[in-house]
Amino acid sequence: MLRIYKIDFDVNNLPNIREDDDRYKSDDHTYDFMGKSLKDSWLDYNYYVTNPKRKHKDFNKLHNIGSFVLNKNAFYILESYLPSFGEFLPFKVEGAPDLHLFNLTAKCDCIDTHKTVYEAWFEHKTEGSVTEMITGLKNVPSNSYDQYLDRIFLDISKIDKPLFLINDHSGWCHGPFCTSGLLPEDEEFYHICINNKLQGIQFFEIDYMKPDGMKKNYEFLPWK
Repeated sequence: MLRIYKIDFDVNNLPNIREDDDRYKSDDHTYDFMGKSLKDSWLDYNYYVTNPKRKHKDFNKLHNIGSFVLNKNAFYILESYLPSFGEFLPFKVEGAPDLHLFNLTAKCDCIDTHKTVYEAWFEHKTEGSVTEMITGLKNVPSNSYDQYLDRIFLDISKIDKPLFLINDHSGWCHGPFCTSGLLPEDEEFYHICINNKLQGIQFFEIDYMKPDGMKKNYEFLPWK
């Protein structure tokens, strides 16, 4: 049986890595690490650790969903595996020379737009903005000025990667996610991390078989 896991970072026990570079602060980085390649625009930004007394784990985190910061041990294990799903970027952290930044670009368009329930927003002439719950993206009227995911159904036949972000209809990405049971264990990110006892990330299984769909902020994106 295919299992899907949401990857989360053990942020309460990890060092906090922040940029210390005017070039970064002056640019618009709203959509960095949202499943797009950055190798042609990325600069070798300067970073530092705000709480250096915390020990770096195998995985550390920046403040974007599609980024992985690997220490020397994790990089040695995953160096040849991860480029199939994204790219390593130049990364310089003051006082931590053995960290490596990976940008995840693999995505799956696997949200079932026919069954998923959207919260559509409309302007009402007398009462301001109003919302309506609509099943299926094709049923959202054109006069809705925005739609949000409310209950999500996945088309798992479109999941063809063991490590990925999930696209939604607005171009936003959710994740990262990984699989168990899609490929042999030595080809799946989940099993490579578990078998090598890599620390710093956690795996939360999502129940994509729920008959009424997954609530975005609970089952789909668990906050633990």
